[in-house]
Amino acid sequence: MKRTLMRPVGMLAGVLVVLALWACGDSDPASTETPQQTTLIFSDLNWNTALLQNAVARTILEKGYGYETASVPGTTIPLMEALIASETNVTMEFWLPSVLAIWHEAKAAGTIVQMGYSLASPGWDSAFLIPQYTTDANPGLRSVEDLKLEEHWNLFVRPDSDGKAGLVTCVLGWECEVINRKQVYGYGLQEVIKLIIPSTYQELNTAILSAFDKREPILFYYWGPEVVPTRLNEQYGGFYRLKEPDYSDECWDHLAAVDEAQDVTQACSYPDRQPAIVVRSELRETAPEAVAFLEKWRLSDESIHALLARFSETDDAYSDVAAWWLYNSDEWKSWVAEGLADKVLAGV
Repeated sequence: MKRTLMRPVGMLAGVLVVLALWACGDSDPASTETPQQTTLIFSDLNWNTALLQNAVARTILEKGYGYETASVPGTTIPLMEALIASETNVTMEFWLPSVLAIWHEAKAAGTIVQMGYSLASPGWDSAFLIPQYTTDANPGLRSVEDLKLEEHWNLFVRPDSDGKAGLVTCVLGWECEVINRKQVYGYGLQEVIKLIIPSTYQELNTAILSAFDKREPILFYYWGPEVVPTRLNEQYGGFYRLKEPDYSDECWDHLAAVDEAQDVTQACSYPDRQPAIVVRSELRETAPEAVAFLEKWRLSDESIHALLARFSETDDAYSDVAAWWLYNSDEWKSWVAEGLADKVLAGV
């Protein structure tokens, strides 16, 4: 069974107290001790690619470099704020151009630094996905503009959507929830679409897979690479991404700048984007070996898909999937200091 040991952000004070007591202990004040290493506190963003990357990175840093690591679970915006506040110090998936305001604020203050990109290829997002079987049965439904026709939006009416099409959108507290709402208004769909907001990642997945199991129409948000899109393609005949206006910097800046969705005057599709590895800037001084390792990190398409497939097939803990991948891949060995790969493998 999956075992994910995570603590909520509100309990972080307790984490820090425990770490402080551990650092002090009952040592003799007269003894000479080397300073304790910085504890690396990871942002446990609540989706699979982020949690799998965290598990791999934490295993290498603990077993190879001897760092203590911890994690704080949460959603995008609270954990970005936690990174800026130094409540965490490593984020493996910082998805730009989302969270632009937070990013610019932190960059201006000099509190965070980007290591590079954690995934080798860009990912994708869309709030306007439908099953391929729905596409095949409705040849006139190919774009977000087509949703304005009653014959099309009426396909997605749900018991909880107040007579409108229900859009199963991004998880509560994720930045994409805000963006998707603004897109609905920017496309002029607010009169025919009601946003159905899942409270958890699991609730989002369950809603989608349940509809596909029953071969029911569903309008939904998702992104890739991830387990669910792979399952939809392999087991259910796939899904279709409704056409949206092309991304532009001007359009995205407008979406980011407008506070209220009803004030949005234009919208566009998400850009394809790569998640950045972002750390607290002081780690360059306090954890230079960890920084050097993270600067070399770049997980290939083959590796992220292998990790996701293993997780989906076995339902193992993220740490167990990480150990499996470390044993079966040589990719990561070029990221670590000379001689540390054997130490990592001996420790897992």
